[in-house]
Amino acid sequence: MPVLILARHAKAEPNGPTDFERSLSATGLAQAVEAGAEIAERWSPKVAIASAARLLKKAGAGQVLAACTHGLFIEDAANRLRGCDDILSSDTLEGIYTRYSVAPAIAAAL
Repeated sequence: MPVLILARHAKAEPNGPTDFERSLSATGLAQAVEAGAEIAERWSPKVAIASAARLLKKAGAGQVLAACTHGLFIEDAANRLRGCDDILSSDTLEGIYTRYSVAPAIAAAL
């Protein structure tokens, strides 16, 4: 099953019109590799998403959204994700977070 982990980027180069357009610096690349290894070793995806949402809010993010294409929300996932302002899931698995349909994309592909 595909897994989505949301994380803030590591150290980036100072130049770029926007934060999203800046490249990782050499230090940032090493930080990203280290953070990825740590996430893989210590946490399950549900914890990584919940922690990222909480940390983004603490860092001043105005809004935190989680999105997935096949939302299988089990155990206390809703409680863990309460730091997200909204959770968006496709209708591949109908649930309380279903917000969009993949049927048009499937129909177009056929």
